[in-house]
Amino acid sequence: MSDADRPLTEKGLRRMTRAVRGLTRVVPEIALVASSPLLRAVQTAEIVTTTFGGCPLVITEALTPDAEPDELLDFLAAQEGRAPIACVGHEPGLSRWVAWAMCGHRQSSLRLKKGAACCLNMTQPLAADQGELQWLLQPRQLRALR
Repeated sequence: MSDADRPLTEKGLRRMTRAVRGLTRVVPEIALVASSPLLRAVQTAEIVTTTFGGCPLVITEALTPDAEPDELLDFLAAQEGRAPIACVGHEPGLSRWVAWAMCGHRQSSLRLKKGAACCLNMTQPLAADQGELQWLLQPRQLRALR
């Protein structure tokens, strides 16, 4: 089975469901969920959309592991007026993207574990090194909030 076709495990599904319930305590609503097309990301995104009352889900190549940071920035810019947007992707790409959005650097010491969530406030127009980290919660913290 290719990595793109690898599903979440039963344990992963249970943990993500609990983590997303915790996320609802921090983020009352989500306008849009963007997901990598890889199966486990789509499964995670579906948990988010269901838990948040059926918000729209968009699959985008901008969240694949080999996507360039500009691709996600362009995708987000095209979603003008929709906020907040939840992005479901893969490590280490998401951590690198968050660091790039905050500092303009592609290297990151930030670590988002599987199922972690963070909130970036982005100014308009969207650009690298303009993001402000509002919070970061690892999966254990999110599950504790549920």
